[in-house]
Amino acid sequence: MSKKLQLGVAIFCLFLYFLYDLNSEESTHMAPERTERQIIEEKQPETLLEHEETRNQRIDLLKIKADTIRTSALELGGLSEPKIFNYEGDWCVFNQDLSIEDQIYAQSQREDWYKKQSHAERISIGHRNIGEDMLNYLDMDLATLEQYAQQDDVVALRMLAEQVQAQTELPAVYKAAERLAVLGDWETAIPTLVIRKLMEADYIADSEPQKAKRLVIQALAYAEVGFQHAQSGSIYAILNILKSRHVLLPFVRDVEAQEVSEHVEKISHKIAKERRAQGIDLAAIPRIALYDFQTSIAMMYDRGEDIESVALMEDNTLFPEHWKSQYLNTPCIKRRIATREANFHLIPAIQREISSLQKQTSSMP
Repeated sequence: MSKKLQLGVAIFCLFLYFLYDLNSEESTHMAPERTERQIIEEKQPETLLEHEETRNQRIDLLKIKADTIRTSALELGGLSEPKIFNYEGDWCVFNQDLSIEDQIYAQSQREDWYKKQSHAERISIGHRNIGEDMLNYLDMDLATLEQYAQQDDVVALRMLAEQVQAQTELPAVYKAAERLAVLGDWETAIPTLVIRKLMEADYIADSEPQKAKRLVIQALAYAEVGFQHAQSGSIYAILNILKSRHVLLPFVRDVEAQEVSEHVEKISHKIAKERRAQGIDLAAIPRIALYDFQTSIAMMYDRGEDIESVALMEDNTLFPEHWKSQYLNTPCIKRRIATREANFHLIPAIQREISSLQKQTSSMP
């Protein structure tokens, strides 16, 4: 073989070696990328699938938990499943228990009721908070105001009951509030009578304990009359006074339920007798008013409410035992409390967790 041919073969072999080495180097650099892809494509899908199944299981469990919470709330109200009632029936939750037609009717009943019960907007005049409809009465002397009140002028009666004129004496306050009860103005009459009786009891608690106890019985009786007429302001008044005047707590605890019930009967009989004698015929309290009463009581237990007030409400030694079962902690109110807790706290938290899990699933490769 000639030297030239040998040199050509050597150069060709060197070229082949260089080309092979270059391809090997490129393959070496590419190998990790293929290996990572293989790990993702061949091994990871099984792990990701397991994670997805776990997330889906968690979502299903959360949905079951939400349904259980809703069912538990229903059961507190005596129901095993959702049910539609007629408007006059024993319904509890407005948007769950009534048909759309009855919800519309209930709303119209509420509007009519509050028009009849409506008080003017409250405004501040100096240190006083009064109704706007009292403005034209502010310049009246006490004698003129009492003359208007004797003619059943409701605004004049409210001014006397609320002691807007500082010189109004306590007997006139009581008389005006009692007359407002006869006229059906429970919103002013009941809280006024409850507050005045308790304040008077507090004033004489040490000097005349027996009279103080009688006043406490009367206050509790007026509060119960208020409950019977869907008026919740009295329980707020009682709790606010008891929080600041602890001297009254032993008196309230010492009152027997029967003592309160007997006085409730006396008050109710007196009011009914005066109405019959004077031909006062008032419209029945609409069913929606009871719903609003229950709403007001249930809201007192909401987690944002004053803790001390809730503690007093839950004190089994404090109020007549029948108050809880009949007015303050009925099955419906228990359901309302549970429903509020579910709708505003528990279920939204579950829904947020479900949404987060679903986003994780949708973002998977």
